[in-house]
Amino acid sequence: MNLTGIIITKNEIDHINAVVANLRAVCDEVIVVDSGSTDGTCEAAEKAGARVTMREWTGYKDQRNFAHTLASHDWVLVLDADERLSDELIQGILAWKKTPVPDGVTSVKMRRKLKFMGKWFRKNWLTCEWKIRMYHRDHGEWVGGSVHERLEVSGRTQRIPAYILHYAYEDVDDLFHRLKGYADLRARDYFEAGKRTGLFRMIRDIESTFIKKYFLQMKFTGGTAGLILAWLETQYTAIKYMKLYELQCQQKEEREN
Repeated sequence: MNLTGIIITKNEIDHINAVVANLRAVCDEVIVVDSGSTDGTCEAAEKAGARVTMREWTGYKDQRNFAHTLASHDWVLVLDADERLSDELIQGILAWKKTPVPDGVTSVKMRRKLKFMGKWFRKNWLTCEWKIRMYHRDHGEWVGGSVHERLEVSGRTQRIPAYILHYAYEDVDDLFHRLKGYADLRARDYFEAGKRTGLFRMIRDIESTFIKKYFLQMKFTGGTAGLILAWLETQYTAIKYMKLYELQCQQKEEREN
């Protein structure tokens, strides 16, 4: 079976060479859809062996849906620029490619774990994320809001129990600013969908987020780094609802004027 690797980028010069090389270990072609890089990402991607297409940014789900239409092969494998296939996952995908696809199977899930401050999180079977990242493009569509897009597939899903390695954040500043940006976008999605918040809901959701992140997702096992990660992810929830409340106030003020 032939496989196309897909990456969407903007200013990913620190990652692009490694992620293209990583995908080329299992893919028969690699496609990069770029939305206006100015740091040499496109040139580096082409030199590394990827086919690059430029497209104005219209959102994560739109970029991904467009990208898989460019593939020469029906099966695609999607990575973000800051993700890598582990050696075990590379071997698992190569083995999967050599066997006939079972009837009705249209997608494959794989695990993902996150590295932060030198520690791996979501690294055990209780807390690891399972992500559909390999799929038949005729049976998959990216849906969702401005952030937190997800892949909807029709048909059966198989699993390869090996990890995507997620090198998402360089440091605390990088994590904070990214989560703040995501929170702004998510708040606007909520507002446009008619969702509203208030004092008690904000308190409830902020408290429950910390409990979920620190205890249920077992970030406490990461020591101080785990506490920092859980706290910053909780701040994402706090900022999201603060921004949503701000939009509510602005709307109310406009109506009164």
